[in-house]
Amino acid sequence: DVEFLVLDEADRLLDLGFQEEVHELIRSCPKQRQTMLFSATLTTKVDDLIQLSLKRPVRVKISTKASTDPTTDLEVAPRLE
Repeated sequence: DVEFLVLDEADRLLDLGFQEEVHELIRSCPKQRQTMLFSATLTTKVDDLIQLSLKRPVRVKISTKASTDPTTDLEVAPRLE
């Protein structure tokens, strides 16, 4: 059984037209699994994929601004419920 599902470059997979294949892959995996989804951008299609594949998502955002203080470059948003 699948225990972990990793979707890397999710936005690119969807941009390249693999939405149905990705959805089918998710639906065929057991519901009891850990899913990790990585995306450089958060489009409507990625949001739909988040709703389909993640139960209690946590969004981690890394700033592109140059900073000397490392605590300002990483933001962990509260769970998206």
